[in-house]
This record gives sequence, C-alpha cells and structure tokens, in this order.
Amino acid sequence: MRETLKRAAVLSILLVAGCAYTPTDVSELQLTARDGGMVYYAALRRDSPAVVTITGEIDRRVYTGKLELTDANATFGLYQLYGPRDAVPATAATLARTNFMKAILSSSDHRLLTCDFTDFGGKSAAGLCVDDTKRVYDVIFTGPRLLIPA
Repeated sequence: MRETLKRAAVLSILLVAGCAYTPTDVSELQLTARDGGMVYYAALRRDSPAVVTITGEIDRRVYTGKLELTDANATFGLYQLYGPRDAVPATAATLARTNFMKAILSSSDHRLLTCDFTDFGGKSAAGLCVDDTKRVYDVIFTGPRLLIPA
C-alpha cells in the first residue's frame, strides 16, 4: 500500500512537471511553406497539465497530434536535414535553457506531418514541419496564452 502511494506521488509529480516544457504564452502555430510562402495556422490546446494537442489545416486537410517533450538526440532530425531558416549560432547559456519537442500529426486520410520544435527558455518557440510529400514548413508559436481547461 505504502509503495503504491509512493509510485502514485512520483507519477503525479512527473506529469505536472512535464507541462513546463510548453511555452505558456502561446496558443497557435503559424506554418509558412518554404515552396511559395503560403501561411497556415494550427491551434494548440492544453488538454491537461502535461498533454498538448495540435490541430491545424493545410490545403483543406486537417492534421491532429500531440506535442511531446524530448531531448536533442530524440528529435526527428529535421533541422539537420532541412536546416533552420534563421541559422544563428546559439550561446552555451541559451542552449542550456533549450527545450526540444516533437509532434507527429496525422490526417483522416492517413497523411503525416512530422515536426521538430525548440523553445529557448520558455520565450521563443519555433520549429520545422515536413509532410509526406517532403514539403517543408517553418513554424513559429504565436497567439494568446494557453489556458488549462477546468
């Protein structure tokens, strides 16, 4: 009984701590296609303290998936494959505060949008997404604060 309570307490702490990786002052993504500059939008919704859902529409196709905290070695490697648009060298202090996130968004017709994101100390989140046809999108997080549902 006591061991079960300890495990439940540790699990609760880990779940609540997991919400710290998501920038709290944003509620949408702006995706800009590199092949022509079309701009698309996706909504961020915090379903619980540690679960964030992304839903967006690109060319009349709706994609949905979960944002997931990861580390630099567990991303999809999109920055290495496609390079960030603004490849400014980061300082060691900035890199120490960098959060790495990823998401796999799927549509009802089984298309995928794979994304890698970075968040520098909870201040400026951005990333890259690539669809099944290798179309690349530069992504920035924008909008008002995310609200945790009651």
